[in-house]
Amino acid sequence: MTSRVRTLAQRFRRMFLSRTMGLFLIVSLAMLCFIGVNIPQLGSASPSFLRAWRVSHPFLSTVAGAFWLNQMYVSPLFLSIVALLSVALTCSLIQVFRSVRNRDGAKRAIGQWPRGTLVSFPVEDRSALDLAAQRLRRRGYHVRLISSRTVRAVKNDFTRWGTLLLHAGMLTVVVSSLVYVALERRGFAQIIEGDTFFADHDEFLTQSESAFSRTFHPDLALSLTKFTADYYSDGEIKELSSSVAAANSSSEPAASLITVNHPLDVNGVRVYQSTSFGYTVCLIFERNGQRIPTYFSLDHPRKLGDPFVGETDFPKTELLMNFRLHADTRHQSFELDHPCLSLNVSQKDSVLFRGSLEVGDKIPVADGMLTFAEVRRWSGFVFSETYGVGAVFAGFGLILLGLVCVYFFPLREIIVVLAQEERSRQLLFAGIARREKALFAEEFTGIVEEVYLNEGAVHVGTELAEV
Repeated sequence: MTSRVRTLAQRFRRMFLSRTMGLFLIVSLAMLCFIGVNIPQLGSASPSFLRAWRVSHPFLSTVAGAFWLNQMYVSPLFLSIVALLSVALTCSLIQVFRSVRNRDGAKRAIGQWPRGTLVSFPVEDRSALDLAAQRLRRRGYHVRLISSRTVRAVKNDFTRWGTLLLHAGMLTVVVSSLVYVALERRGFAQIIEGDTFFADHDEFLTQSESAFSRTFHPDLALSLTKFTADYYSDGEIKELSSSVAAANSSSEPAASLITVNHPLDVNGVRVYQSTSFGYTVCLIFERNGQRIPTYFSLDHPRKLGDPFVGETDFPKTELLMNFRLHADTRHQSFELDHPCLSLNVSQKDSVLFRGSLEVGDKIPVADGMLTFAEVRRWSGFVFSETYGVGAVFAGFGLILLGLVCVYFFPLREIIVVLAQEERSRQLLFAGIARREKALFAEEFTGIVEEVYLNEGAVHVGTELAEV
């Protein structure tokens, strides 16, 4: 039974150490990330955008909902691929640690150096070996006596751990990212200027939660004081920012500025500025003494100057509204200087009104009165609570440190052997470098030439300690 378990463990390890498995996992993860980028994700996109996407892609939206493609980063498939990648990196890390710890490659026989440089020349006595050790020390090599006739010299020996740090960093990033996506809780909210949003699970318009995360109930109230959208000269969006006041049950409201690249952090809950924004139009319908105020949110167009459009029905009536809002009819501006609402009101197949309204205008519709009461800006916010972010950055730090060790301090190793033959002695040099082989070959040749030209001229009496 023990041998069978050992055999299965070896097969399992070889499978996860194979290049095929590594390539499969990396390609699969890249494909899933590509899908997650191109399919709108719950908790990050506004409801109106999601509705428009479902209408334009009915089949794809059905598939996305059935296979968690609209919650890709918390889906069982994505978490499984990341978990398998973590296992593969763990196996690789153990393999690298064993090779670094054993260091058998440095102590192999000189004739077993397939990639090394091998030269030799005759000498008279052991002084040549001592002279070689002296020259190697001057070049920055760490010299040790392996046997009475063999010297081993290593430069940048610490870089052996560079590969280990690199693998450890990748494993840390993958595992902490797995914890991040498995426990992340995210919700999307739209806040109108002047309103306060009390963050809670039931108040979010869309939300994304994995099977391992708890229900999202952040202790946070967010008030939107002012939303600003800056544009380039060609009409493309330049910057989005929101002046907000945030508070929780144990603190007073504090003013803050949220931008796309600078979220707000309140007791572990991060609030991100969404790229979804627009205007909220307030229409009031009065009929038979009943007053029905309704707010309609219009998403921003692609470029400055284009109208904000939307279509919806009016609650508690059979009226269908088609909107086209111009924030400023005199200039291309996001500011509400001269707003004008192009409104089309229909009931069943008949058009009841078609024209333009300014704030405060009233029109008779369906035995009642419809008032264009006000228009205000709204902004989208993503509320997120995550774990493991610090570990992700620590992993990237290990990766950077490992890359510096591996690529900027290449390992160089030289073995010098005093070989005793029948009638003469030979001094053999063998060298190997993992990178920058041309520079190492130049250094190796210089050391050999120094020893060859000065052999016998200087006797070095330094005692070398065996390892």
